[in-house]
Amino acid sequence: VAAGKEAQVIDNAISDEVIQLFIDAINSLGLTVPEEELEEKQAEIIQLFLYGLIGQGRK
Repeated sequence: VAAGKEAQVIDNAISDEVIQLFIDAINSLGLTVPEEELEEKQAEIIQLFLYGLIGQGRK
């Protein structure tokens, strides 16, 4: 995260703490999503997350 912010790839307005909380939330999906769907759902959520961090920030 720090390297991404330094390279101005990740929006500095998003705190490291919030980014980590979001990552932890993605990792805890196994508690609510059936195991056979987990990997696919995590991949989709990560793509949304990266779009928000990188895609929007590079406008």
